[in-house]
Amino acid sequence: DVNDDLKRELAFYDIALAGVKDCQEMCKSSGIPYERPKDFYAEMVKTDDHMLKVKKQLIEQSAKVEAAEIRRKQREAKKYGKALQVERKIEKDKRKKDELESISKW
Repeated sequence: DVNDDLKRELAFYDIALAGVKDCQEMCKSSGIPYERPKDFYAEMVKTDDHMLKVKKQLIEQSAKVEAAEIRRKQREAKKYGKALQVERKIEKDKRKKDELESISKW
């Protein structure tokens, strides 16, 4: 089915994987090395200074997200506290009214 993207992508993947496996076998039989040596160290594309800047930016972003989460939780706690306070006041007023009614009945 040409409209099924998942199956089409899977078919591409399977074909590419089969090609790589065939190539590995041909390289092994010909004696051509196709893997990196264990002691191979490639030169980095980006400098250590640049990577430190990237790391610093990532840390700052995570700190901003964490601070925003803390502020959101504080706002929710404040709203909950206010609602609880109003509820307690209503309950206290009701209890006071009931006590006054019971005193006046007595």
